[in-house]
Order: sequence, then structure tokens, then C-alpha cells
Amino acid sequence: MRSARTSVLAVVVAVLLGLTACSGDDSGGGGAAAGSTAPGTLAPATETASPSSATPTVTTPAAATSPASRQAPGKPSSIVRVCGTQEADTKARECDQMQRTFSSSTVYCSADLPSSVDGEVAVSLLRNGAPVYSAQASRVDSSQTLFLSFSVGRLQLPGGTYACEFKKGADTWTGSAQVTGPTGLANQTMACDGSTMVRTGGIAHCPKAVTTLAAPRSIGCSSVITDVQGKQVDVLVSTPAGERRASAGKQANGIAVLQLAADAQQLGGRITPGRYGCTFLVDGKRVSETAVTVTA
Repeated sequence: MRSARTSVLAVVVAVLLGLTACSGDDSGGGGAAAGSTAPGTLAPATETASPSSATPTVTTPAAATSPASRQAPGKPSSIVRVCGTQEADTKARECDQMQRTFSSSTVYCSADLPSSVDGEVAVSLLRNGAPVYSAQASRVDSSQTLFLSFSVGRLQLPGGTYACEFKKGADTWTGSAQVTGPTGLANQTMACDGSTMVRTGGIAHCPKAVTTLAAPRSIGCSSVITDVQGKQVDVLVSTPAGERRASAGKQANGIAVLQLAADAQQLGGRITPGRYGCTFLVDGKRVSETAVTVTA
């Protein structure tokens, strides 16, 4: 082990919609980047939505398909360790040992690169060969351990092969591990009272899925969505008065925790009893949906 272990990257991603605040979680020191996206405005999705309609007008966009898995670039290197929370030493900023298979809310990567490697190092996290996050790390000490963490709050990381790639010039060091977790383009999609959402740093999501809400303060929905780098993300909210839309814009990262909390003002003045739902869209195609019934 090396004597100096300095965190150069720490990332938490969240896409925040509706009334909730937007912020990134920088828990790891120099070089950390915020992964949040500015919230959009919840607005009527169509001009024909009728405020007096007893049944919501619902658009059913086409379902999206999951991309094929691809191999992570570079040859595996023993100096790169990938782990979950069980083997991560967050104080020392390293993985105690390589974990080949794990389930976790956070994936960690650490690398003790050769002492000749200094200056800017490109660091990338991939899932099934598709980009999740990338950044430049500055290595100023030959004993410095590079460290990256990527979290989805208290949720489970989507399943797949996660790989960390450290690249300097023509040299690439890669480590990968199999994460067991939910599959599909979107998962852990839940509805709840938005005021009950669980918050971890810049991430917020429903604590559990519910099917009925009694006089809620807001309508909340959340989902983990994968393979979204460079793609447009939107949420359609169906209400007894019609359908509304919120936009999170194009995504810089490949995995995002989407959450929406819409209060009475955003839903036309009051939250009336009836059926509500959220449909999560990527480039206009449906990836997940959830519904909840509001009672008086």
C-alpha cells in the first residue's frame, strides 16, 4: 500500500424536477464534480387537457429498448480495484481489496498507478461498456492513490459490469466488477408523497412505493434511469385534470436518479382525489411509469 491516499473524484448524480432544490454532493475533495441537472418547470403537456375531466388524458409513448452490452476498454490491471461499500475505506480513500461481485448503493474505484505517472489522468466509469461518468484527475504526488465513488443514494446500483478506466497518454489501466442489482433502462420507480422523500447529499427519492395517498402535500415520483448520457429526459405527470410535463434536459452522465415533487400550485391549484401517475421518458420514449391514487 502507498502512504498517501488522496481522493480526487467523488460523484453523486441526481436529476431534480419540480419544486425540489438542485445541488451536487461533493464529499471527496479536490476534483469532485456535481452531477445534478437544473430542475425544469412542470407545465401542461397539451393545450387540450380538460381541467373538468374526471379521467386523466394519458399519452402512451413508445417503450425504449435497452442497448446491448459492450466490453470495457483496456486490459484488466491488478493496480485498479473496484468495490462496494463492504470493502471501501472512505477515510483512507481506497478499496481495501478487489470485489469481483457485489451489490451496493455505491461503486468505488481506486488505483495506485506507477510512480512515473503524474499530471492529468483521464478517469472514466462505465457500465456494460457504456459511459457513466468521466473526468480529469490531477496526480501531483507519485504516491497518490486515485479514488472515485459513484452513488445512487440509498437505492441499489443498477446491475451490470462496472469498469473503471484510468488513462494517461497511450497507457490504460482498467478494473471491472459485476454488480448485482435491478435491470432495465429504468428501475426502482416509485410514487409517494413528495414531502417524504429520502435525501442523501444531492440525491432525493421516494423511501418506498405506495399505491394510495391520503391528502398528500405533493405528488412525488422517482426512478433510476440508465444509458442517458447525451439524451433528453422528461417526465409526464397525469392528473385528474389532465397531463403535465417536466423536463430535465440532456444528461451529461450515463446514470441519473430522477425525482419529481409537484405541489398543489404546480398541479393546477389543488391536489384533488383521483388517479395520478408519472411516465419517465428518454428521447421521447417511455422507460418507466408508476401510478398512485389520491383519497380525501
